Amino acid sequence: MKNNEVANFYDTVFRAESYVTGKDKEGMIVVVIPRFKSGVMRRWMKQIGRDPDFKIKLDEHGSAVWRLIDGKHDVSEIIAELAGHFDNEKDYEYRIIKFLQTLYEKKIICC
Repeated sequence: MKNNEVANFYDTVFRAESYVTGKDKEGMIVVVIPRFKSGVMRRWMKQIGRDPDFKIKLDEHGSAVWRLIDGKHDVSEIIAELAGHFDNEKDYEYRIIKFLQTLYEKKIICC
């Protein structure tokens, strides 16, 4: 990645796709992604006892980042806001960037 691409990434504002989100018992974010768009396939999955959705349960750090993926905070703001949450760990910035890149590549978030 070139330096100007890195700079542009820090200015990127992401937003979550229109997936349903909820919280588990511990208050961590759960992202629900449909396996199929077709209502027929979704009903069939239910009939055979399978969940028609993928459920991604985020840990404490992932949930903290997810709450800031709101279409208002750019990457640099997310990193700055979560410095205390991560106790300024050595690689916390890289972890946030990698997490955002993965969500973007999987089309769970967009810009």
